[in-house]
Amino acid sequence: MRITREFEYNGAKVTVHNQTVRAKLQSELLYTKFGTTENTPEGEWYELFQFVRLLTQTTVDGDIGFAIPEISAPVDELRAGLEAFMNCDSNLITLLNLAWQEVSTAPNKPELLPSDEVPKKKEKSTAKSEKIS
Repeated sequence: MRITREFEYNGAKVTVHNQTVRAKLQSELLYTKFGTTENTPEGEWYELFQFVRLLTQTTVDGDIGFAIPEISAPVDELRAGLEAFMNCDSNLITLLNLAWQEVSTAPNKPELLPSDEVPKKKEKSTAKSEKIS
């Protein structure tokens, strides 16, 4: 099931979706392209983690304020995209994190379902049972 959330940023329409198998595989490819290892500094890894999510779980219609490279781009172009992402307004990462959190929530969570799909709670009977002796 594909779950999406949309928001506007800098006049662009940003659509975030839950992680799919394709997104997971693309993420692994990007980590390899960037040469990450278990020795990659934590701060550097976390910046890359957020950028990889942008590339694999987000589509942008319009100008977001910087060029988002294709996943297939050469590593120098990817690094330039990462640097541009790190230097943009922090409101973008706040909106992205909120959207990523929403799309990563269990798909049957009642507050995310349309009202007609929310299971109705069984009403408790107020009648007391009598004990027959």
